[in-house]
Amino acid sequence: RAATPDHMGGSGGASSPRAGGRQAGCASGATGLRGLMMPSTPEAVEMVISNLRQFVLTVGVMGAGGKLEVSPPSSLDLLLRAELIYENGLKVEPLASSEPLLVGKTEVTPVRGKATFRLRITSLSSHRDRQRFRIRVSAASMRTQVLEPGLSVVTCPMKCVTKLASRTPSQAALDRAARASPPPAVSVL
Repeated sequence: RAATPDHMGGSGGASSPRAGGRQAGCASGATGLRGLMMPSTPEAVEMVISNLRQFVLTVGVMGAGGKLEVSPPSSLDLLLRAELIYENGLKVEPLASSEPLLVGKTEVTPVRGKATFRLRITSLSSHRDRQRFRIRVSAASMRTQVLEPGLSVVTCPMKCVTKLASRTPSQAALDRAARASPPPAVSVL
Protein backbone atom coordinates (compact mmCIF):
# COMPACT_ATOMS: atom_id res chain seq x y z
CA ARG A 1 0.00 0.00 0.00
CA ALA A 2 1.14 3.50 -0.69
CA ALA A 3 -0.33 6.76 0.42
CA THR A 4 -0.10 9.50 -2.11
CA PRO A 5 -0.27 13.17 -1.21
CA ASP A 6 -1.65 14.37 -4.43
CA HIS A 7 -2.00 18.09 -4.30
CA MET A 8 -1.62 21.03 -2.04
CA GLY A 9 -3.99 23.91 -2.33
CA GLY A 10 -6.56 25.96 -0.57
CA SER A 11 -7.96 29.48 -0.42
CA GLY A 12 -5.06 31.08 -2.23
CA GLY A 13 -2.55 30.04 0.42
CA ALA A 14 -0.39 28.10 -1.98
CA SER A 15 0.56 29.56 -5.29
CA SER A 16 2.79 28.82 -8.16
CA PRO A 17 3.83 32.17 -9.64
CA ARG A 18 5.05 30.67 -12.88
CA ALA A 19 2.20 28.24 -13.39
CA GLY A 20 -0.57 30.14 -11.63
CA GLY A 21 -1.77 26.93 -9.97
CA ARG A 22 -2.25 25.72 -6.43
CA GLN A 23 -0.91 22.23 -6.62
CA ALA A 24 2.29 20.78 -5.33
CA GLY A 25 3.96 17.75 -6.67
CA CYS A 26 7.53 16.49 -6.45
CA ALA A 27 6.65 13.34 -4.60
CA SER A 28 9.29 11.36 -2.87
CA GLY A 29 8.20 8.19 -1.14
CA ALA A 30 9.63 4.80 -0.31
CA THR A 31 8.56 1.74 -2.22
CA GLY A 32 6.92 -1.23 -0.56
CA LEU A 33 3.53 -2.75 -0.04
CA ARG A 34 2.20 0.45 1.48
CA GLY A 35 3.53 3.97 1.09
CA LEU A 36 2.87 7.61 0.38
CA MET A 37 3.15 9.11 -3.07
CA MET A 38 2.38 12.37 -4.86
CA PRO A 39 2.18 13.35 -8.53
CA SER A 40 5.26 15.16 -9.70
CA THR A 41 5.46 18.80 -10.71
CA PRO A 42 8.13 20.19 -13.05
CA GLU A 43 11.14 21.36 -11.05
CA ALA A 44 10.95 24.75 -12.81
CA VAL A 45 7.75 25.54 -10.87
CA GLU A 46 8.54 27.17 -7.53
CA MET A 47 5.97 26.68 -4.79
CA VAL A 48 5.34 29.72 -2.60
CA ILE A 49 3.23 29.48 0.56
CA SER A 50 2.00 32.34 2.73
CA ASN A 51 2.44 31.89 6.48
CA LEU A 52 -0.84 33.79 6.90
CA ARG A 53 -3.05 31.23 5.16
CA GLN A 54 -3.94 27.57 5.51
CA PHE A 55 -3.50 25.13 2.67
CA VAL A 56 -4.85 21.64 2.13
CA LEU A 57 -2.69 18.56 1.59
CA THR A 58 -4.48 15.35 0.65
CA VAL A 59 -2.81 11.95 0.93
CA GLY A 60 -4.12 8.71 -0.49
CA VAL A 61 -3.25 5.24 0.78
CA MET A 62 -2.37 3.06 -2.18
CA GLY A 63 -2.37 -0.73 -2.27
CA ALA A 64 0.29 -2.98 -3.77
CA GLY A 65 -1.46 -2.80 -7.16
CA GLY A 66 -1.18 0.99 -7.19
CA LYS A 67 -4.87 1.51 -6.52
CA LEU A 68 -6.46 3.53 -3.73
CA GLU A 69 -6.88 1.27 -0.71
CA VAL A 70 -10.32 2.04 0.65
CA SER A 71 -10.26 -0.40 3.59
CA PRO A 72 -6.81 -1.21 5.03
CA PRO A 73 -6.47 -4.02 7.57
CA SER A 74 -7.90 -3.10 10.98
CA SER A 75 -4.72 -4.39 12.64
CA LEU A 76 -2.74 -1.55 11.04
CA ASP A 77 -2.70 1.84 12.81
CA LEU A 78 -2.85 4.26 9.90
CA LEU A 79 -2.80 7.55 11.80
CA LEU A 80 -0.66 9.84 9.61
CA ARG A 81 1.38 12.80 10.85
CA ALA A 82 2.61 15.84 8.89
CA GLU A 83 5.85 17.51 9.95
CA LEU A 84 7.92 20.40 8.62
CA ILE A 85 11.40 19.62 7.31
CA TYR A 86 13.99 21.49 5.26
CA GLU A 87 14.49 20.79 1.57
CA ASN A 88 17.53 18.65 2.48
CA GLY A 89 15.40 16.44 4.78
CA LEU A 90 16.63 17.76 8.14
CA LYS A 91 14.01 18.54 10.76
CA VAL A 92 13.18 22.23 11.25
CA GLU A 93 13.88 23.23 14.84
CA PRO A 94 11.72 25.87 16.55
CA LEU A 95 13.13 29.36 17.04
CA ALA A 96 12.57 31.46 20.18
CA SER A 97 8.81 31.87 19.57
CA SER A 98 6.49 29.41 21.26
CA GLU A 99 4.30 28.94 18.17
CA PRO A 100 4.53 25.49 16.55
CA LEU A 101 6.21 25.34 13.14
CA LEU A 102 3.21 23.64 11.52
CA VAL A 103 -0.28 24.40 12.79
CA GLY A 104 -3.65 22.95 11.91
CA LYS A 105 -4.70 19.37 11.53
CA THR A 106 -1.30 17.63 11.65
CA GLU A 107 -2.52 14.12 12.51
CA VAL A 108 -5.17 12.47 10.35
CA THR A 109 -6.57 8.96 9.94
CA PRO A 110 -7.40 8.15 6.31
CA VAL A 111 -11.08 7.74 5.47
CA ARG A 112 -11.81 5.59 2.41
CA GLY A 113 -8.12 5.67 1.56
CA LYS A 114 -7.66 9.46 1.80
CA ALA A 115 -6.32 11.74 4.54
CA THR A 116 -6.76 15.51 4.29
CA PHE A 117 -4.48 17.82 6.24
CA ARG A 118 -5.34 21.52 6.75
CA LEU A 119 -2.04 23.17 7.55
CA ARG A 120 -0.27 26.50 7.94
CA ILE A 121 3.50 26.98 8.10
CA THR A 122 4.43 29.60 10.70
CA SER A 123 8.16 29.86 10.00
CA LEU A 124 9.41 32.09 7.18
CA SER A 125 12.13 31.07 4.73
CA SER A 126 13.74 34.49 5.28
CA HIS A 127 14.23 33.62 8.99
CA ARG A 128 15.86 30.30 8.06
CA ASP A 129 18.72 31.47 5.81
CA ARG A 130 16.30 31.47 2.85
CA GLN A 131 15.98 27.70 3.00
CA ARG A 132 12.97 26.06 1.43
CA PHE A 133 10.69 23.69 3.33
CA ARG A 134 8.99 20.38 2.64
CA ILE A 135 6.23 18.59 4.49
CA ARG A 136 6.83 14.95 5.34
CA VAL A 137 3.75 12.80 5.91
CA SER A 138 4.38 9.47 7.60
CA ALA A 139 2.81 7.04 10.03
CA ALA A 140 2.47 8.54 13.53
CA SER A 141 3.03 5.16 15.22
CA MET A 142 6.61 3.89 15.48
CA ARG A 143 5.25 0.33 15.20
CA THR A 144 3.55 1.16 11.88
CA GLN A 145 6.72 2.89 10.64
CA VAL A 146 8.67 -0.31 11.29
CA LEU A 147 6.01 -2.59 9.74
CA GLU A 148 5.33 -0.32 6.76
CA PRO A 149 8.47 1.73 5.92
CA GLY A 150 6.86 2.89 2.66
CA LEU A 151 4.24 4.93 4.53
CA SER A 152 6.15 8.16 4.07
CA VAL A 153 6.19 10.92 1.47
CA VAL A 154 7.71 14.36 1.11
CA THR A 155 6.22 17.32 -0.77
CA CYS A 156 8.22 19.35 -3.24
CA PRO A 157 10.30 22.22 -1.82
CA MET A 158 8.39 25.41 -1.06
CA LYS A 159 9.27 28.89 0.06
CA CYS A 160 7.24 30.39 2.91
CA VAL A 161 6.69 34.14 2.79
CA THR A 162 4.43 36.58 4.65
CA LYS A 163 2.74 38.13 1.64
CA LEU A 164 2.27 36.50 -1.74
CA ALA A 165 3.26 38.40 -4.89
CA SER A 166 0.86 40.99 -6.30
CA ARG A 167 -1.68 39.88 -8.86
CA THR A 168 -3.42 41.57 -11.74
CA PRO A 169 -6.85 43.05 -10.92
CA SER A 170 -8.64 40.13 -12.61
CA GLN A 171 -6.56 37.57 -10.67
CA ALA A 172 -7.25 39.47 -7.43
CA ALA A 173 -11.02 39.35 -8.11
CA LEU A 174 -10.83 35.59 -8.69
CA ASP A 175 -8.85 35.16 -5.46
CA ARG A 176 -11.42 37.17 -3.48
CA ALA A 177 -14.20 35.00 -4.89
CA ALA A 178 -12.28 31.84 -4.00
CA ARG A 179 -11.71 33.08 -0.43
CA ALA A 180 -15.42 33.75 -0.02
CA SER A 181 -16.05 30.03 -0.44
CA PRO A 182 -14.59 27.30 1.83
CA PRO A 183 -11.12 25.99 0.94
CA PRO A 184 -11.31 23.60 -1.99
CA ALA A 185 -10.94 19.90 -1.34
CA VAL A 186 -8.02 18.49 -3.25
CA SER A 187 -8.47 14.97 -4.48
CA VAL A 188 -5.89 12.24 -4.87
CA LEU A 189 -7.11 10.92 -8.17
